[in-house]
Amino acid sequence: MFNKRPLTYGSAPYPIFAERAEGPYLYDVDGNRYVDYLLAYGAIHLGYNYPAVKKFVRDETDKRTIHSVNDPLEIELAEELTNTIPSAEMVKYFLSGSEATTAAVRIARAHTGRNMIVKWGYHGWHDWTRIVRGGPTRGMVDYLRMINCPVESITHVPEEVSNSTIELEYNNLGSLESLMRKEGEDIACVIMEPFYFNLPNEGYLQGVKEIANSHGALFILDEVKTGMRVSNGGAQQLFKVVPDLSVFSKAISNGYPFSVVVGKRNVMKTCENLWFAGTNCGNIVGISGALATIREAKKVDAPVHIWSLGTRIMDGINSLLDTHKIPGKIGGMPPMPYLAFTHDDFEKRKKAAETYLGELVRRGVFMPVEHCFYISYAHSKADIDDTLNAIDGAFKKLKDNL
Repeated sequence: MFNKRPLTYGSAPYPIFAERAEGPYLYDVDGNRYVDYLLAYGAIHLGYNYPAVKKFVRDETDKRTIHSVNDPLEIELAEELTNTIPSAEMVKYFLSGSEATTAAVRIARAHTGRNMIVKWGYHGWHDWTRIVRGGPTRGMVDYLRMINCPVESITHVPEEVSNSTIELEYNNLGSLESLMRKEGEDIACVIMEPFYFNLPNEGYLQGVKEIANSHGALFILDEVKTGMRVSNGGAQQLFKVVPDLSVFSKAISNGYPFSVVVGKRNVMKTCENLWFAGTNCGNIVGISGALATIREAKKVDAPVHIWSLGTRIMDGINSLLDTHKIPGKIGGMPPMPYLAFTHDDFEKRKKAAETYLGELVRRGVFMPVEHCFYISYAHSKADIDDTLNAIDGAFKKLKDNL
């Protein structure tokens, strides 16, 4: 997989092979410990091997892992989801984020009878989201170059497929309104992540929904990254917007394979006439993992702790950027910050990112750059302070090499 190969993270001292993980820590095959901030690309919310979740999953899977009919645990989880997520009136279970976003788009197409998609953000590896009309965006090309990934890795998508997807200009309601006036009769949905590096302007997400709905299209919020993390009810709860459909995965099940599409009843009932079939969808490993994670996150109010530590690390990195006069900035939100270097010269920026990552790995910290990183409930203030000390050392080294 491209996202796990050593080249993705540049000049680490040597390829890291993980042997085990516990709490916020990753241990490699040589016994080195790292404070982990990539957290399986955000799939870990409470911490690796979180005791209450692990016990619940083991107790349930001792009885069964998968079978050919429905399980009562599916109903328990559905009730938990509809009581937690503002937009959830009905649910549909899947395995991965990519699978669930693709399912949401299919539901939107069936519900509206239209084919075109307007998107913003990352929604997985399937054809409809990899290349948009007009080819890969500049941002996508730069990101691929940053992680040493050939642009060819996202090709081989039929032109008629890529032509059905249009890239949205973030935080610009005027451009969306103009697009919808021109092509709205063919657009099934607007699907987007709530934020990434930049945050939404006040009222922006609600504005997107209103514009989409006014032209007969659905508004889909992709909460694969933000769901459960920024609040127990996701970014939609935080930003007070209720999408027609939403997609959750990653943190919602603390590392167990699970994803779900939730939405308004009148839209989700479209599924009754759509063929969705997956041998492993609704498996008890993922269902029990999600149920235990949601309940435990509510019990301990995990987002409050995560916001506190995320604020601490964002403030600390900002201070260190100023102290060392490093050309960079921190964006995103405390539960999932994003550090970016700001050299005008792309190659210098890429070299800075590789040097930074390598220096952090040598200091026992695994934290991506030019990509969001994550805070878990298992991280402590001591972990954050140790990490800031490591970043201080990495910035000193980086400054010497700029």
